[in-house]
Amino acid sequence: MDLWILERLGWGKWKTKFRLLYVMEGIPVPQIEDAEVISVNSNSSPYLVGARPLEFDEEILAEEVQVSALADVPEALREKALPCLADFTAIFAATLSQMEVYDQEFDQFVESKIDEYLDKIGCLRGKKKSLAIEKYFRNERRAELFFEFLEVKNKA
Repeated sequence: MDLWILERLGWGKWKTKFRLLYVMEGIPVPQIEDAEVISVNSNSSPYLVGARPLEFDEEILAEEVQVSALADVPEALREKALPCLADFTAIFAATLSQMEVYDQEFDQFVESKIDEYLDKIGCLRGKKKSLAIEKYFRNERRAELFFEFLEVKNKA
């Protein structure tokens, strides 16, 4: 296995505040003889629930996520991220606009995903566990689910 580091900029809630985040993820990539990985793409937001604060003097391990507010990273990383900010803000604004256009339809999609997951784990709505799951789907997975919603909508 090779270990690749995926760097992302994203808007998310970290340490009780919403802010622009810099995230590093360790992604194990299997070695394949005579093959080359061309690109790794992701529209989903970083998995912040399992993340830990970014430590610049430690290695990042496979499947580990480290995060820091962009404002708190060293100057060299902020400068590295600057060229990406224009694209990020344009995509972010377009996504928010699309979310507004499809508001009710997307809410129904999210509800169906919540129901599907609760059925899968055998949990009833209204229980403490289901409330935490609903909050997680509506907040932490919102962007990821929206891109999934758009894919489904485009296939229809």
